[in-house]
Formats: sequence, C-alpha cells, structure tokens
Amino acid sequence: MDIYSESILRLPDEDAVQALPDFKPGPRMSRIDLLISALGLAFCFWPVASIPVEARWVGGYLLCTFFLFLSVFRVSGDLQYGWTAIFVVVAAATTVAGVPNWLLTVQVTAVLAAVIIVVQMRKPSYRGLFWRQLNPDLPAWWEEQVKELQR
Repeated sequence: MDIYSESILRLPDEDAVQALPDFKPGPRMSRIDLLISALGLAFCFWPVASIPVEARWVGGYLLCTFFLFLSVFRVSGDLQYGWTAIFVVVAAATTVAGVPNWLLTVQVTAVLAAVIIVVQMRKPSYRGLFWRQLNPDLPAWWEEQVKELQR
C-alpha cells in the first residue's frame, strides 16, 4: 500500500476523536451570521439604480433560503447542493432565455426548499428548529455516531 491509501484506511487517532463536534442541536446564529445577514439584506433593499429590482429581491430570497437551510433547519449538505444546482439551472434559463420568469423561478424553488426542509426533518439526524418535538431520539442517535467514530 502506498502512503495515501494507508492514511485513508487508518482508524481515527485520539486527537481526531477528541475533535468530534459537540452536541449542540437547535437553530444557531453567530455574530458573523447576523453581520452577513444584515449586510445582505441592506444590499437587497438599498435602491441602487444600476442593479435591477429583480436581482435585489432574488438576492434577498437566496439569503433567506440559505439562512433557513443553514441556521434554522440545519439542512444537510447534499440537500443544499441539490437545491442550489436546481436553482442555478432554472435561474440560468431565466437569465438567458427569460423562461421561466423570476417570479416562477422563486416559486418553484421555494416549493422545493419546503420539500427539502420536510425531508430533513424526517431524518434521524435532524437537529434544527423543534428538534425535541420532531426528533426526541436525537441524543441517542448522536451518541451512537460518536461511538461508531471512536471504533
């Protein structure tokens, strides 16, 4: 075996196990999240003549969607990437061909975002808003994952 395959197959060392993330379920909001959100929303509502109104409110929609995904419902990366890919394709079609229009683009991707949030809430790893009510077994699931990584 070469050095690269050995490092991939190696079990986690004590330092790696010590670096496991803490169990901190629920919505999260840091100071940097607040700063980015405030600056982003200010940009979206600031009347700048050179930026079309549609671009500003679509920017606000994106900011709000990612805030919901990352901070409120804590959606997993694969679902976020899927939503983003679909948004980029539909937004590119809207930008290049004008079909669908921006309102329909936002409506379709908002419905998809709602579906993604429901899918995330049904996972045994759900740790976002209302996790205690929706996923009371989360602490046991978390402990199982930590034990699995420590093996």
